[in-house]
Amino acid sequence: MPRRFVLTFLLCACCLAAAQGRTPSGQRPDQVQQKVKLAQLGAATRAPTPSEVKTLGLPFAVRTQGQIVTEVDPKGPAARAGLERGDAILALNANTLFSRDDVEDFLRVTKPGTKVSARVARARTAKREKLAITLGTRTVGGSPGITWKHAGLAQLKTVLKLARDDRKRILVGLSGAET
Repeated sequence: MPRRFVLTFLLCACCLAAAQGRTPSGQRPDQVQQKVKLAQLGAATRAPTPSEVKTLGLPFAVRTQGQIVTEVDPKGPAARAGLERGDAILALNANTLFSRDDVEDFLRVTKPGTKVSARVARARTAKREKLAITLGTRTVGGSPGITWKHAGLAQLKTVLKLARDDRKRILVGLSGAET
């Protein structure tokens, strides 16, 4: 009897959810996670150590600027542009990098296939160089209703103007503040 009741209850719940246009998990069909194509750098990064900051002469502005490249996909965009393990990426286009979140935010708002400029400090020489990187594509799960349109302080004026023009509200936050 209890098993029959549970099965009947579940069947009724699924029918009710379907009648209301929801999935069995309670989500509307437009809320179900979708696949989203994002830009890919083809390199993993981390914060620099104190000795790397000194050796590479990394600037300090609120936090140490730059992300150390820990891995490079040999067939990825970063490798094709000449980025090497141990290099420090200081900025992507006009967006100064202070954390791995800054890198991820930039990749969320930049279209795959976009050619970007990377300011780097070379691991072997600490020499500053600019590399042109054509970003690749990666597919990830996305959340409908949440979109990233801009990242970095370099784009703040543009974002504020767009918000004023469209009479919209925006959320401005510092990357990594949520951690």
